[in-house]
Amino acid sequence: MVADRHSFRIITTLTLGPASIRQLSRSLGIPRTLCYRRVKAMENQGLIFREPDRGTGGNPEITYGTIISSMKVFFTPATVSVAVWYRDGTGEGYILDPKDDRKPLRTMVAEELELFQGEAHMMQSRPQ
Repeated sequence: MVADRHSFRIITTLTLGPASIRQLSRSLGIPRTLCYRRVKAMENQGLIFREPDRGTGGNPEITYGTIISSMKVFFTPATVSVAVWYRDGTGEGYILDPKDDRKPLRTMVAEELELFQGEAHMMQSRPQ
């Protein structure tokens, strides 16, 4: 899914709102070509999409959005838990072996995913 730290940072930034390659590159401090390659790869995977043209005229910049609304990762010595929620209200989660993350140990059951989502909302609502 999101294979490296640059891709993860791009997705995380896009959960806050649409952005162009130039905006992502500048705000994340990564080269534009690297940013472009990561965005295109995730667009091909269906995680990122082009935002509709806002009709500003001239030569508008292409902006991108993501189908992901939030993500949470939780580490223990024995496992890595990853939960993803989508803009359509659905979500999915996986329990991974940190020594071999190519195949999930198992998929989270609905109760686990709801617990993760509740903790994510609590984390977002805590005062800074």
